[in-house]
Amino acid sequence: MTKEEIQNIYDYSKSKTEIINKLNIRLNQNRDNIDKDILVYFSQIDITNREQITAKNLNKHWLEIQKNNYELNPKYCLNCGKKIPFEKRHLKCCNQSCANSYSNKIKGPRTKETKQKISQSIKKGIEEHRYILKNGYGEYNYGIRTFICQYCGKEIISNKYRKFCSDECRHNSASEKSKALRKKEIENGTFQGWKSRNITSYAEKFWKQVLDNNNIPYIREKLFEYGNSGKGERYFLDFYIEINNRKIDLEIDGKQHKYEERKEKDIIRDQYIKESGIEVYRIDWNEINSEQGSLKMKEKIDKFLEFIKQ
Repeated sequence: MTKEEIQNIYDYSKSKTEIINKLNIRLNQNRDNIDKDILVYFSQIDITNREQITAKNLNKHWLEIQKNNYELNPKYCLNCGKKIPFEKRHLKCCNQSCANSYSNKIKGPRTKETKQKISQSIKKGIEEHRYILKNGYGEYNYGIRTFICQYCGKEIISNKYRKFCSDECRHNSASEKSKALRKKEIENGTFQGWKSRNITSYAEKFWKQVLDNNNIPYIREKLFEYGNSGKGERYFLDFYIEINNRKIDLEIDGKQHKYEERKEKDIIRDQYIKESGIEVYRIDWNEINSEQGSLKMKEKIDKFLEFIKQ
């Protein structure tokens, strides 16, 4: 029964008995056993209070009954196992992310043929897009659009919005903005000088534990100055180690050190440090979540310990 039908039965009835009788007739005609709980609700309220018997209140009461029944026998996400909220009880998973991962589990990994079809369709879309632009038919086709790199001005054709054509351009743009901001601070007299980073990365925490476990003394974020005090170059050493009459700068390099501009700066930096009698030992960080990654990192640790003993 709809809310309007229940409301009409109430509006045109003179007593509670008449309401219940009419509802019983309608329920028997529709063979809707679920709405019989509404009859119990009617028998518990006062017919003289017209605010109680409304379609809105009946619907609210029925939702409460459904919620109580759902709590006794709830549904659980097929992917993560969490309880699905009452509002999403008609779904199989608790959110879209779980639904996607569950769907991928059922389908299994994509085959080479599927991957080739996807790449071919993207290439086809790019070619069609270029043809349309060349002949002046428009600027949009099958989700493929043209963007301009905000750093180098190179044309980008992609099905996703992109500001930069590569990670290198993104890094260079951020670097130039940082330089401009620093220059402005120096001109305004608000520059407070070079400071050590307050945040320690996971890679540095990991290597800190390695050095502690092997009883290797070190100083974190040691300031290194080259040239005249206050006017020369300043760097912070990740781990400064003095052992066996040797001075070592242990650097843990993340992905940002692979960019060409950063590589050039690292070469100049290392030359300054080596001229001061400090050896530079760089280690490329790799993820250790997988078995292969942890084995690679173990090899790097062994090589470093052998370097220390030389």
